[in-house]
Amino acid sequence: MLRPRIQTAAAQCADEVEILETTRPGHARELAEQFAKAAEPVWLYACGGDGTFNEMVQAAVGHPNLSVGLVPCGSGNDFVRNFAPKEQFLAIRDRGGLVGLNFFQSFLNDCPQEASREDVLRHAEYFLALGGEDTLAMGGDWDGAELPPDMPGLSAIPALYELFLRHYPEPVVEKLFYGNAARLFRQENLL
Repeated sequence: MLRPRIQTAAAQCADEVEILETTRPGHARELAEQFAKAAEPVWLYACGGDGTFNEMVQAAVGHPNLSVGLVPCGSGNDFVRNFAPKEQFLAIRDRGGLVGLNFFQSFLNDCPQEASREDVLRHAEYFLALGGEDTLAMGGDWDGAELPPDMPGLSAIPALYELFLRHYPEPVVEKLFYGNAARLFRQENLL
């Protein structure tokens, strides 16, 4: 879906463009490290989320020939909460869009090693206060981000679900954990 749009944009560039797709956690970093060995300047664009972007930035550190850019289109579009004004979230909400909740511990707590499920709940409360009940979805980057210690992987979802149930009615929690994403995927013929 995104690849043809990138190819169309790339065809309009005067420079040589190569489109590479990552296939596993750590792959973006490996690809960026390969380009870091080149002597000529290289622009790398991460078309993804915070995990992909983080891998590329980490590889670029100390390599002045590498410049890294971002086209934020990860599965959770985490950048809306962390790098964009609330007006962008409201625009997505008003258009019936979807914003995934970020679980990256550095975004959840000023002391990342202390991040927890409670911080995820607080993170969600910000969006819910903006009327995001039909917009917000669980969008954690399970395959690349540093997650809170009490959320080591998908096995943490039941405990996170129970935490949300202690604060919100079940119909709201169902939307956040499944319903909102399913609605959008059906709407876009992805389900």
